[in-house]
Amino acid sequence: MKFSTKLLSAAVLMASSSIALAATTTIDLQVTKDAYVNFTGTIDASATLPQAAPGVVGLPAGVTNVGNFGTETNVTGACDLTVTSANDFNLAHSVSGADLYPSTYSVAWGAEGFGFGDTAAILTSCTNAAASLDITTPVVSTVVPNGLYEDTLTITVAVQ
Repeated sequence: MKFSTKLLSAAVLMASSSIALAATTTIDLQVTKDAYVNFTGTIDASATLPQAAPGVVGLPAGVTNVGNFGTETNVTGACDLTVTSANDFNLAHSVSGADLYPSTYSVAWGAEGFGFGDTAAILTSCTNAAASLDITTPVVSTVVPNGLYEDTLTITVAVQ
């Protein structure tokens, strides 16, 4: 069998040109992480404050630790920390609504203090190590009517 040089050249040319064909694509890889701010630590969600011994008039003053908490975030900058009270930092009788304390109690977290009229703090960083959360109650020197006295604290941290 005899091949012509033209046919052989065309076959070689086709073979070499098919090797030079190529396709290219790119893939963009991305990760999006949403901003967050969280509490760390543990807080007793139903703390019992100081009580007097049976037969004793009034209630003693006291400091009650209700846990330790901190804040963490993945953003930079300051945070607002607020502590609010459903009953203006006093315990209300569950039936009559009467206040238990002659003055309000206060809340301390690390170096920050909160109470009636002082419910907000600006944290220079939103990441703070866990610190003690303490409730300081005033003395009650009068007879305290029996019953349940309660209040609800709400702690909020928000990135500025």
